[in-house]
Amino acid sequence: MTGDVTLRVDAFPAFERPLNDACEDALVVTQAERAAAHTFAATGVDQSSCGPEDSVDVWYRFVAPGAGEYTFDLTQQLVAAHYVSVHESCAADARELGCGFFGTRATLDAGQEVWLRVGTNPIVADDFNLVVGPEPAAEVPPNDRHSDAIAVEVPSSTSTSTRGATKEGMHWGPSCGPLSLIHI
Repeated sequence: MTGDVTLRVDAFPAFERPLNDACEDALVVTQAERAAAHTFAATGVDQSSCGPEDSVDVWYRFVAPGAGEYTFDLTQQLVAAHYVSVHESCAADARELGCGFFGTRATLDAGQEVWLRVGTNPIVADDFNLVVGPEPAAEVPPNDRHSDAIAVEVPSSTSTSTRGATKEGMHWGPSCGPLSLIHI
């Protein structure tokens, strides 16, 4: 197979240090938010107990809206091995509440403020999303039952979600024998 080929060579872009490169500059994250971030050009220190080579880091701050167990997970990273740790403060000797590869958990009190450290190896940086869970409980949508369906017109575009929908709302239509719709 033959053909024309174009090779393009560009310089690697110069990255500025992330705004949250230091714990004192931690960015605030909230429950169920997907915070897009990266570790390109980050600096730092190896401060977590679970990462052997996680000496570059970025920091986040989270305040628990209620008492319970929270998850702090990374999604959509492509290359790097990131470690997530949860700390009581920015102090070097602050108690670590959780630490894990690509995510961790911590039990927090209502109103408790914690600092989240995402660390990685200095020669491997990457993009990622930080997600704090669990997602808050959702209200049942007004059209949860077939009898409360929302009318749509043709042509039209309607955006909606099944978040908060109940299993009971999935029972619709009469049962008409063996070829009827399957009830969930």
